[in-house]
Amino acid sequence: MVELSGSGIAAVVGVLLSLALAYIPGFRALWENYAWKREALGLAGLLVAGALVGLHTAGALDLGLGAFGWATVWRALEAWLAFAGAGQLTYTAQVRAQVRARVWQEAPHA
Repeated sequence: MVELSGSGIAAVVGVLLSLALAYIPGFRALWENYAWKREALGLAGLLVAGALVGLHTAGALDLGLGAFGWATVWRALEAWLAFAGAGQLTYTAQVRAQVRARVWQEAPHA
């Protein structure tokens, strides 16, 4: 059985959100017209990190943090960075694939 840490869970959420914003038509249209993308993603990452800490504090998720302190703050920061990194990596891969597909379609074929 695979056990994910808080950072792993945040990374999975980042990838899923990035895929949803790219491929689900309603989300994609909303995202393309949204002016504050960077700020919204930063806030979403903080919400995911806060939710993980909240679930740990409530006893619903064991992240091995113990009592609330600097270790918990550090783990929340790690989760936020994992969310941002995984989401950005997924977005970059999607954009590169779209550019390659466009170039291939426009190129003359023999």
